[in-house]
Amino acid sequence: MASPRTVNGESKDFPPRNHSFDKPKIIDASHILKHPHCASHPDHIVIILRGLPGNRKSYTAKLLHNFEVENGGTAPRIHSMDEYFMTEVES
Repeated sequence: MASPRTVNGESKDFPPRNHSFDKPKIIDASHILKHPHCASHPDHIVIILRGLPGNRKSYTAKLLHNFEVENGGTAPRIHSMDEYFMTEVES
């Protein structure tokens, strides 16, 4: 069933919107990284931390790194954009 909408003063019928966006699933990190759950998580996990400067993304990444190591996991790699844009300047 189409829903009528007004565009430029004229009533037009548009097909209904069928959004199939699933709500993001939020999982506590301890559920994935602590025993006994860590035995069932995949070998490779990617955690992307986004936010404004100063929102403690690097600090959180280091906490997750230490948390994984303390619970018997291999030391994860941290790829930070902080080092990506660093350049050497000749004097």
